[in-house]
Amino acid sequence: MLGWSLGLLSAVLALSWAFGALAQPVRGAPDPALHVGIRILQHYDIIGATAHDRTLPLEDIAAIDPLADKVIRTRAAPLYSPERVDYLDADPAIGQVLWRLPDRVVDAQWRDLIAQHPQAYLAHRWDAFSWVFLTPMIDSCVPLFVGVDGPPRVLKDLRMAPGVDPADQAMFNYGTYFLDTPAFSHLGYAIAALVAAALMLIRHEPQDIAMAGLMLAALGFAASFFVISIACDYRYLYFLDLAALTGVLYLAIDPPWPSPRRSR
Repeated sequence: MLGWSLGLLSAVLALSWAFGALAQPVRGAPDPALHVGIRILQHYDIIGATAHDRTLPLEDIAAIDPLADKVIRTRAAPLYSPERVDYLDADPAIGQVLWRLPDRVVDAQWRDLIAQHPQAYLAHRWDAFSWVFLTPMIDSCVPLFVGVDGPPRVLKDLRMAPGVDPADQAMFNYGTYFLDTPAFSHLGYAIAALVAAALMLIRHEPQDIAMAGLMLAALGFAASFFVISIACDYRYLYFLDLAALTGVLYLAIDPPWPSPRRSR
């Protein structure tokens, strides 16, 4: 059974890779999104760690651009918030200084931060993760969005008009009733997923293993935000919430304890 499962998983991964390769445009410039995303994360980590420890040495950056070191300490660190990286945009000079630094310098400084100053790095990472996972101020984490909005050019191409109609507003108002309840709690869903996985693994039927894998994958996905979170937007952990609901529904339909249907 295990051999067949691994073989099927390998086949699915191979097919997914093949389909992804075939779906790539024949021509076109490389997508810079990954590089930009990593740089934003590195900037945020360096500034966040400095905000937690103002004596933190930034030797790699200071050696090549003392002004960048000064800007990080005197202008970026005071604007830092574990809620989201966007607050740093309030001072355009921060981005101008950081983005002119060579990739190798920022990468070296980021790696040195993790290896030589883990306390400051982990303090920043925990604060950022606690915002996206625990959402201490749910209203700040964009839990609800209704209506149509977007870049004007994109909306024009799609022939869509921005705005919020009465039905959208009614849906938004309805959703606000649940904002401070377990219905909008990643922690609650994580506990549900963990309990569901434990019950499935205890029963240990073949279908339980697959469902438990879904629960554990969702928990692992959520945990990955400890190192990549840059904002507390609620949508980032939707996968965890939906997986937990799926696990609860699965156990409700087929509970792991004796039932009349199972006894027949």
